[in-house]
Amino acid sequence: MKSEKIKTHFGVYGICLQNSNILCIMKNRGPYKGRFDLPGGSQEYNESLVETLCREVMEETGQEVNNEKSLVTLDFFVEVKNNFIVHHIAVLFCINISNNQLNVPSVVNDGINDSLGCIWVNVKELNIENSSPVILETLKYLKSGKIEKRSVYTDWKVL
Repeated sequence: MKSEKIKTHFGVYGICLQNSNILCIMKNRGPYKGRFDLPGGSQEYNESLVETLCREVMEETGQEVNNEKSLVTLDFFVEVKNNFIVHHIAVLFCINISNNQLNVPSVVNDGINDSLGCIWVNVKELNIENSSPVILETLKYLKSGKIEKRSVYTDWKVL
């Protein structure tokens, strides 16, 4: 990795699975702009992990978390083309939502969160061209049950 600037991002995310589909949001800004991501995000002051999870899922999907189970913490590095490196630390929860159906309504972008809305996506359709590293690392973990010692995404293209 050639970049000198390293930023750390800590986020809390929800994995909501139904059949072969996973609940995703579409990012509208940041290094994962234009890609699918898990609902979730950064903690606010004096907020627990579960409180962050519930608030972020509500903001990005319009749905309440009605059941959550802590799953795993993953971390990985994303090098944004000759700009900076993000060390992304992601705490993942398995969740159920209040409307755990395939017709979850899209959320209108309110200008506050970084989501254009939510959508159910078949896990077979998710790849490096359309998904954030949060999704890619989650899928690797769900498939193998193992945590990668070091995952690095070099020359990450912001869409």
